Amino acid sequence: MLGRMDATITTSGAGTAIGEPDAMRLHLAVAETSTDVQQALDGVAAGVLRLGEVARQHTSEDRIGTRGMGLWSDRERGRRTFRASQTIELSCDSFDAAGALIGALGEALGENLEIHQVQPLLTDTADLERTARARAFDDARAKAEELAALAGRVLGEVVNIVDGAPGDQPYLEQGPVALSARMPFERGSMNVTAGVSVTWRLN
Repeated sequence: MLGRMDATITTSGAGTAIGEPDAMRLHLAVAETSTDVQQALDGVAAGVLRLGEVARQHTSEDRIGTRGMGLWSDRERGRRTFRASQTIELSCDSFDAAGALIGALGEALGENLEIHQVQPLLTDTADLERTARARAFDDARAKAEELAALAGRVLGEVVNIVDGAPGDQPYLEQGPVALSARMPFERGSMNVTAGVSVTWRLN
């Protein structure tokens, strides 16, 4: 049994810091449907080349990358068609650049462009993570002080800290996804969370 000077208490805390996303990742695809498999593939190839030309006017080349490719066949009423597609991931360093890029791609590719996802990003979370950890520690301390008081004790020195894994949890409010000369996006906010587990000696 622990003596009075050996007693400890361990509590966990959580903290959140809210930041404004400052960049955007786009998940797109170029698709082509034809009754001829080679025409479907050639259509996608031409579309991807055009996408690359347009994208390089709005973002850097290292932010443009192929993420997958597919070819499917379908038969309806005795007629076989082939659908080919290539998925592309692009990143832009601002919401305005992403909106302008989508508008330009819509004009360049028309119905061959598919928009699968737009993903707001926080490019630098270091300050937010520090704020979230500080709040998590304060939360753990408040719980420990409450429990210690209930036991007729007070907190002493910290004897152990375990840092939890922070993670981003986006909360987004986003305009309608429709092709236009310029695509507007609502910035919304993103939460950076942190957790800690702290052990205090009880006095």
